[in-house]
Amino acid sequence: RAARGERERRIAVEHNAPAAANKVPYANELEIAVAEQLALLRAKPALFATMLESKRAPHFEGVNLRHTDPDELVTMVRTAEGVRAVKEACSVLRSAPAELPELVASPGLTRAMFDAVQENADKPSALSRVQQYGSVKGSARQIMYRGPYGSAEDVLLGVLTDDGNKQRSRQQALLDPAFKYYGVCAGVEKEGRGHYVWLLLVSEFKDKA
Repeated sequence: RAARGERERRIAVEHNAPAAANKVPYANELEIAVAEQLALLRAKPALFATMLESKRAPHFEGVNLRHTDPDELVTMVRTAEGVRAVKEACSVLRSAPAELPELVASPGLTRAMFDAVQENADKPSALSRVQQYGSVKGSARQIMYRGPYGSAEDVLLGVLTDDGNKQRSRQQALLDPAFKYYGVCAGVEKEGRGHYVWLLLVSEFKDKA
């Protein structure tokens, strides 16, 4: 198994310039894995209900979630709602269309999200930078995930559960067929205790040539 320090170095690898439009425009391992999970979610929403039932629901002790990271280190994570939010998410995922429109990874949106995080990691504003990299139309939504070390699957399950958010706005955004393009920035928290993932979703976007 990889040591924790080795994993941190892999996740924290410096971003390169976005790749060609037909490739995943990311430089680090976590972002590539998140992109793969997003594609799977849009192709098979109901599959994530099954994942939640098998990988989240059985691991609650009251409102505390027993989280095991890739190095098999166990952490008890306190949630706001406990398993109730997981069960609600399962219902939503099973009632979603069998397949949702594809989310296309955009080099420009990715660069805008990365720039914003570099400027202010706590409250980045990617929309203020989007015009540098392309033109956006329609609606947009910025999503944040912070949590203990885990997989990209853990990230998606956490956002879909949307614990403590009465509006379930992050969950709704990931399942909203109006969003067709996205950018992502992910890395290790400054304190080294976990990782973060920022997503920027938009309805329409055209990257600059």
